[in-house]
Amino acid sequence: MGGMQMILVIGALTLLSILSLNSNRAQLLSEAQVSDAEFTVAATSVGQSALNDICSRAFDAATVASDTATLPRFTEPARFGANLNEAGTTDDVDDYHGFVTNITTPRAGAFRVSAIVWYVNPSTPDIQSLSKTHMKRIQITVVSDFMEEPVTLVYHKSY
Repeated sequence: MGGMQMILVIGALTLLSILSLNSNRAQLLSEAQVSDAEFTVAATSVGQSALNDICSRAFDAATVASDTATLPRFTEPARFGANLNEAGTTDDVDDYHGFVTNITTPRAGAFRVSAIVWYVNPSTPDIQSLSKTHMKRIQITVVSDFMEEPVTLVYHKSY
């Protein structure tokens, strides 16, 4: 085998190695994207389940027993969260403010679910209102050790 043939063989092996490395890199990237998509779908499902549970509650403690509650009777924003005077029940939306739980799924593992609730004005539903209004924003955030970005779901409930 001559010197020129040896250079051609080395060049061919180099090209084959580069092709093999690029193929493996593409396969790993594809698997990572599939895995990330699976965790995102599972996190969205967990978050939507929590959001559905919260939204099934009354708008406010004042509206639990009566559908004719007036704005002055609504819960003060500073009192959002689990209320001791309600015997630990979560019967209205703002009881979930500050709520945190861990949910484990069979396939995707553990997720940390947290909720934030605040009053908003209907004209600016993404800006927190420090006074009582007829609309509350419910934000659910789902995180996992296996996801790079958290999944955030938002719902506006009005009375």
